[in-house]
Amino acid sequence: MAVIIIVFQSKVNPAFAQNEIEKEIWQLERQYWNYLERSDTTAYKKLWIYNQINYQSDVINLSDVKKCSYWMNELNEDSSLEFSCALHKKAIEIAENTVIILYDVDKFWTDKQHNIYKSETFSFSHTWIKSENSWLLTDGIAIKNE
Repeated sequence: MAVIIIVFQSKVNPAFAQNEIEKEIWQLERQYWNYLERSDTTAYKKLWIYNQINYQSDVINLSDVKKCSYWMNELNEDSSLEFSCALHKKAIEIAENTVIILYDVDKFWTDKQHNIYKSETFSFSHTWIKSENSWLLTDGIAIKNE
């Protein structure tokens, strides 16, 4: 008796896989800003890889994951104002387990009557890596647009 084994190789369409990764990363970016809006440092820090190091925004100091939310207080320091933002995706580069995403963020602070008290725009670059089954933020750069 002869046994024939047929093996089918399943391939995921690379364009489909990249589109799914792009959606997932963009959702993580929205969560990132949602946590900032809510001052949720615990959830915010969970987005970052544990051994992350980064430069702090306007000073030449290294920051690790324990300090990565230092600037959250700046966004929400005036309790009479509400912080919110709008994201504008610019570009994304996907290479295996690494994703670099570039986008602009319009930041707004409004008073209780929803009048804009202050606004500013920054360009962001974030690098995400796949660690086991989740994407984690490893690096971020922000530049204030004039």
